[in-house]
Amino acid sequence: MIRGIYSSISSLVTLEKKQGIITNNLMNVTTPGFKSDELIMSEFERVMVRNRDGGSNRRNMLGEMSIGSKIYSTRTKFDQAGIKQTDRYTDFALIGGGFFTVRDGDTDYYTRDGSFLIDDDGNLKTSTGASVMGTNVKTGEYEPINLGKSLNISVDNLNNIISDNGSMYRMRISEFEDYTKVYKVRDNLYKGEGVKETLNTQVRNNILESSDVDPASEMVNLTNTLRSFESSMKVLGYLDESLRISANDIGKV
Repeated sequence: MIRGIYSSISSLVTLEKKQGIITNNLMNVTTPGFKSDELIMSEFERVMVRNRDGGSNRRNMLGEMSIGSKIYSTRTKFDQAGIKQTDRYTDFALIGGGFFTVRDGDTDYYTRDGSFLIDDDGNLKTSTGASVMGTNVKTGEYEPINLGKSLNISVDNLNNIISDNGSMYRMRISEFEDYTKVYKVRDNLYKGEGVKETLNTQVRNNILESSDVDPASEMVNLTNTLRSFESSMKVLGYLDESLRISANDIGKV
């Protein structure tokens, strides 16, 4: 009975985490470049169940039993999502793998969200104020992209930003050696290990990559998760009531 309570509680903890992930996916259904997450579950190591024979007092092996589920990991899907046309020349999208490289403070982060803007100083920024990074074509320096007061911007086949002043910067597109070690930080930003520049991904502007969240699928997952949570709560209630009866009523006999 006690093992059953442990199993029910572990299931509730896992389902609560899964519900949070699904809810976060649904909240970002319109976020450009958002990559959805899914919870990978596993069970605790199985335990051997045994009892003792009443006559010979021998141990009898009854078999193995699972004592509940646990969170194994959270996996982010990095597949290419759909592309939509926009009327903003500071909207960018990646065709292929990799990430835009942006800098917040002294730290580089990575994002698929290309809904950029130009601030009053001519710097290309993310919607949260991070600087978009690139290579200065004239000097070869890796630095924040500054487009001045350009009114017309395009991108060539080498990912060079073509502005009113000519080719100025090549956007820094980064990829990771091991995507299993890439993790979300905040504001649709990522960090990871083994970062390197890639020249195999195409950059285009006047378009945005959509969120890869499928609302219908996520709503089905949320409904199933809530039903499973409700079932686990009922089982936990039955076990709690049985334990109460055993302690208060049967124990008096």
